[in-house]
Amino acid sequence: MEMYLEYIVKRKKSTRDHLYIAGIILLTGVFILYLFPELTVPLPMLASFWFPASAGAVYGAYRWIGRFNIEYEYILTNGELDVDRIISRRSRKRLLNINCRQFERVAPCRENDKSGGTVHENLDYSISPADQTTYFATYMKSGKRTRLLFNPSPKMLEQFKMFLPGKVDIRVSNN
Repeated sequence: MEMYLEYIVKRKKSTRDHLYIAGIILLTGVFILYLFPELTVPLPMLASFWFPASAGAVYGAYRWIGRFNIEYEYILTNGELDVDRIISRRSRKRLLNINCRQFERVAPCRENDKSGGTVHENLDYSISPADQTTYFATYMKSGKRTRLLFNPSPKMLEQFKMFLPGKVDIRVSNN
């Protein structure tokens, strides 16, 4: 029997992301309202390019800000986990393809949780590391222990438990 599950989560914007977006808006406003008119006063022939250049700057800012709209899609097919990053619902990139049997442990992330041993690489493909639904999975990649942070659906967790008996810790909900 073939098994296929997919789940999409939207990454929460961090304070850093919001600061970048504010900076982009500020730079675009400065360009439109201050810099370009200042350049066209000494050279009036450039004034006819102000509107197309302003429209281009606004469109460029819109596309640049859109790069902060990130979704992760988790696809579980017969024990193979694929993680794709979708940017602004326009472009998709495969970030990870791994067989679930390579996972050493799958468990919920908790504050100050140091389980899983020494980790050489962290792959954060989650909503937010502090989110209540974030799990981690540790595995060996090129001889180094890697920790994957992700937000699997409850059905995916059940499938992981089927593939990895005894290695999956599922958070008990308080409902």
